[in-house]
Amino acid sequence: YQRRVHGKVLLFLALLCLPFLVPDSPGVWAVFGWLARIGSGFFLLLQIIILMHVAHEWNKQWATRSVRWHYALAALALGACTLSVALIVEMSVVFAGAKCQLQMGCITVTLLFSLIITALSFKLVLLLKKKKKKKKK
Repeated sequence: YQRRVHGKVLLFLALLCLPFLVPDSPGVWAVFGWLARIGSGFFLLLQIIILMHVAHEWNKQWATRSVRWHYALAALALGACTLSVALIVEMSVVFAGAKCQLQMGCITVTLLFSLIITALSFKLVLLLKKKKKKKKK
């Protein structure tokens, strides 16, 4: 990471100044807008992949330790679920009043998907435990 730092800084500054040199024509900015939309989608996808990888590795490290770490992991999961419910309620109060049905619909869909994914996760855990019990017998 620390190798060629000066070159990386110069490249960063060049990329930072490059948009100011683009000519002011509608065609250029339309293409730039679509490239930015596509690039932002890939950026969000990459961030989700990194977040999921970090969460999986963190879970794997904590799950291999003593029982005390299992309680910490369960408390962390419960805290995350509580925070997500609190933020969905907050979104419902702040962003979706009686005037905006679209935002309330989006918030409701988010809540439903969260509940479905949580239920599927629990079902998967229960199925895995059931398979382990069958193998032991």
